[in-house]
Amino acid sequence: MKIIQISDLHLDESFIFEDYENMLCNMVDIILNETDTDEKLYVACCGDITDRGNPANYCSSAQRVFEYLKSKLSERSIEFMFVPGNHDICNNEFTDFQSFISMQGASYNFINDNVILHESGDLDFALINTGFHKDIKYGNVDISDLKIKLQVSSKPLIVIMHHTLMSRYSEDRSGLCNAYTFLDELEKHNVIGILHGHTHGFSNIVVGEKCRVIGVGSLFAYIHNCNNQFNVIDINPDGINNVANYRFHFDLNVFLREILYCNKNNQFFGNNVSITYERIKNTVKHRGGISNLCMSITTDLISYQNDMRTFFNSDIEIAKLWLAYEVPPNLYYNHGSYMKQCKKNGIDYVIKELSRNSTSNRAIIPLIRLNDVICKQFEYLPGLVCLQFGFANDDKSELICSAYLRSLEVNRFLRINLSEIYLLIMRISSEIRSIKNINLNLVAFKAQYKEDFSCFVKARIDSTDVGVLAKLIYNRKINELIDILIDKFKVQETVINTGGLEALLTLMRPSNMYSQACIEGLENVIQDMKNLDREYRKNSDYSTIVPMEDRMKERQRALIVELKNSLT
Repeated sequence: MKIIQISDLHLDESFIFEDYENMLCNMVDIILNETDTDEKLYVACCGDITDRGNPANYCSSAQRVFEYLKSKLSERSIEFMFVPGNHDICNNEFTDFQSFISMQGASYNFINDNVILHESGDLDFALINTGFHKDIKYGNVDISDLKIKLQVSSKPLIVIMHHTLMSRYSEDRSGLCNAYTFLDELEKHNVIGILHGHTHGFSNIVVGEKCRVIGVGSLFAYIHNCNNQFNVIDINPDGINNVANYRFHFDLNVFLREILYCNKNNQFFGNNVSITYERIKNTVKHRGGISNLCMSITTDLISYQNDMRTFFNSDIEIAKLWLAYEVPPNLYYNHGSYMKQCKKNGIDYVIKELSRNSTSNRAIIPLIRLNDVICKQFEYLPGLVCLQFGFANDDKSELICSAYLRSLEVNRFLRINLSEIYLLIMRISSEIRSIKNINLNLVAFKAQYKEDFSCFVKARIDSTDVGVLAKLIYNRKINELIDILIDKFKVQETVINTGGLEALLTLMRPSNMYSQACIEGLENVIQDMKNLDREYRKNSDYSTIVPMEDRMKERQRALIVELKNSLT
């Protein structure tokens, strides 16, 4: 989601649209380049559209500016959101301001409300009139109205207002007069950002753990030592990811871009696994990947069990296969096989160590040894490197679990990893009944998001007997062939295995029953997969191999089309 933040247009009778048309054209080009065609775009106008309370400028200059922006951005799903500034108080009323924003499509009304809760998708917006008291000398928030409106808000919240929280200069008295009370109320809600204008300059401060307060300079008004500017804010429900400030230089006829904030947070804390997991998944997907990801959960045992059983129930069943001491036939490898050595299994060892009355209060399950890494003794090194369990105190009421992973796919595989850890914790707690609380910590060297990740599950074609494939080929069971190929192609395979496809090709070539296009299509897919496998082994950065995967997927789709055409 992108928010375009503008403020302090201060349009007056001296404004000549043609003088700024090229600047606006450049602004539109930037917005179109910065945003995807399918994402919702919000334009947050933080007040002072007109200058010195002159209502005439709404009908002339302001109308022309916003009609221009709307027409040029019409190909995008766009919504304008407005709050009044102190210069928007016309004749001691907000009637003219309200008439103008209604013409722009606003359905809310600042004549009747001082705070408006605007719901939209995964976020809520609180639009606040900080000039409701109609004194242009300072800002104020109607706290009673704010409390009422935010009662129904359960989503992450973005606040849009005109005045800044506090004065920037010692002689400036125009900030909020009740900023402390305002922030005290916001602290009760999941506020991730406060957008404001008024100061005629960029600002970026942090309130609390993650609420960023972001100001922006004037879009049009000439301010000494301050360029005309706007912000492009990249945001998701977990917080603000990026703030790019654009300042226009008339002598260069160009906006200069500067990244003024970039979220590099890699730590996720919570008392609920499912909620924290969703935050991680959304953030990793949005940012493309996170290095050294840390997840920390503190909760009581009963809540932990209920949460896992409610939101990860199907993953728990899969996790049982991953903890089996023999690798199941449908998996390339699992973790349980690494946890059993010398006829002893790791979790029994942990329970024995933690149950002892000695001073020992921790136990570790290492899944790989240095020799495994150096000599590549095993074909697949597990992503889960080690698990450690222990107690915070001698009363053994709080179980601590730490897990370290080499790499992590968060869309599907993290769910399985969390379910594996859950099964192990439940096994420990069933033997050590004093456990009441859980302290879970997970660290991954690299976390990535993949839409369709196979999680080391074998495709059906790679575990199908050659004799069965031969019957499909020679009996021209085209629909069944297509089904097993789609099963192979629909996921992003962790292990690139061309064995089943090569067996299919060997059977198909001499049959004289399939077109040359089908045979060449299968050859191309096999070659693409081998090329991709070589790249996987050289490069662990997923973003660099996306073009190769896209090419392979296109050829896979083309092969399916050729087979379908052979039905007629």
